Amino acid sequence: MSLKLLEKLLPPDDPHRLTQWRWILAMCVMALVLNAAIGHNVLGFGGFAYAADVENNGKKIDRMLVLSLATTLRNLRIDECRANGSRSAIRSTMEVFQQEYKELTGSRYPLPQCDELST
Repeated sequence: MSLKLLEKLLPPDDPHRLTQWRWILAMCVMALVLNAAIGHNVLGFGGFAYAADVENNGKKIDRMLVLSLATTLRNLRIDECRANGSRSAIRSTMEVFQQEYKELTGSRYPLPQCDELST
């Protein structure tokens, strides 16, 4: 079996098949070189990633987004408590951020009462 495989790697005697064999060999070599170049970050790509790395990065991004949303919601609550006039614009903005927060965490952000905030 291995001899038949090795025979297929050797160039054929027929000139038409020899050209075809050379093209196939050239494409295989190009594919191997491209694969090695991507894997070793020669072309400027980041190389190959493990699935666990991609998953961990996604979790880190989600955590950063949750913290950012919590900070934004808290700041909006402070603005709402300080506002003298209409608070409807602040509340509608808060509602948008609350929905985003709920999508990520499964629950709404617990907004503090105005007297709990140091304004």
